[in-house]
Amino acid sequence: MLCGLLYDGTLAPPRENAAVVLEDGSIVEVRDALPEDLTDERSTVVDHRGATVTPGLIDAHVHTAWGRDEQPGWAWARESEVGRFAWALAAGRAALTAGVTTVRDCGGPGMVTVLAREAIAAGLHPGPRMRVCGPCLTTTAGHGDFIGVTADDAHELRKRVRELTVAGVDHIKVMATGGDMDPHTNRRRPQYDDTELAAVIGDAHRLGLTVVAHCNATTGIRAAVAGGIDTIAHCNWLGEREGTIDYDAQVAQRIVDQGVFVDLNLAATMRPLSEFDGLAEAWSGWEEPPANRWELHREIRAAGGRLLFSSDEFGQDLASFPVLLAEAVRRLGIPVEEAVHRASAVPALALGIGDAVGVVEAGRSADLAIFPGDLRSDPDALGRCAEVWQSGVRVVSDGGVVTS
Repeated sequence: MLCGLLYDGTLAPPRENAAVVLEDGSIVEVRDALPEDLTDERSTVVDHRGATVTPGLIDAHVHTAWGRDEQPGWAWARESEVGRFAWALAAGRAALTAGVTTVRDCGGPGMVTVLAREAIAAGLHPGPRMRVCGPCLTTTAGHGDFIGVTADDAHELRKRVRELTVAGVDHIKVMATGGDMDPHTNRRRPQYDDTELAAVIGDAHRLGLTVVAHCNATTGIRAAVAGGIDTIAHCNWLGEREGTIDYDAQVAQRIVDQGVFVDLNLAATMRPLSEFDGLAEAWSGWEEPPANRWELHREIRAAGGRLLFSSDEFGQDLASFPVLLAEAVRRLGIPVEEAVHRASAVPALALGIGDAVGVVEAGRSADLAIFPGDLRSDPDALGRCAEVWQSGVRVVSDGGVVTS
């Protein structure tokens, strides 16, 4: 494959006029010119010299099997497991056509997402590679109970982890604090104490599963980090008092030291803190308080923390992820190579598949997304995916799924 511009998923600047050599579903070589011995009748040259090539994008926080009232078709789909299954498959198709080749589902009702994962893996429906948690863990009257199962103490939490493991999930998602979709749950307070969170994390790790913790409140972040969490979703640092942010520099350093992944959903990350989260009274000596969550995590970023980008979207709105990336490049001033890196290589590591996908280099699966033109001058082209390759097979062309 000839590339006009190649972002390889690392933080390296893009390469011009690169060639990616594919064989048996894998990348075997990345070089500056196509070898002459590969231009004979035994090989096929795919010419994308007028386009930008990136790794297949990885959205590490989605909800394929749930929707919003205003989304077309959701009123029908929500009424049955069959409807939610169809909804999840449609979400996967939408993500794939947008350039997303892998997703991590962070909560859906019942085992619908497990079924969707298996249907896509079996080749019965086009979609991204899926890593799923089934339903999330939450308390009675807790955040996300519509996509979760309840557990109110350490014993119940361990039992739920074991049940989900038997059901075949890839990771565990726990609602460590309340959330904004259901205000009665109180996003500024924890739902589980330190001992209860440690029970979830400890038993999941014993069984070989990683854990994602939904954390809005700082008290929940502290407890999750103390328990050895793998990924913190949102990481808002909310204080208990309304309108306040309680940033804890010591806990932030522990996040870096422990290699915890911080999952920043982009729409909320770009939103001004003053509009929804609040303002802080002290900022660890910073001269200026942060304007948004991207700036809020400046110390973690400077220390090499593992920040990843996600959409936290529902259903077919998963297709918005590359559009959100483009918006982050423009509004936050993030270099394109960093945006791609935090939407490919970093989430691949968080999902435990960093040795297989997320970077365009020899030995990795040939998951590639092609966007028209030059992303350096036109980052909005991320929202116009032209072609997608998955494990060395062209699965999307001209914005539509390739049918055999």
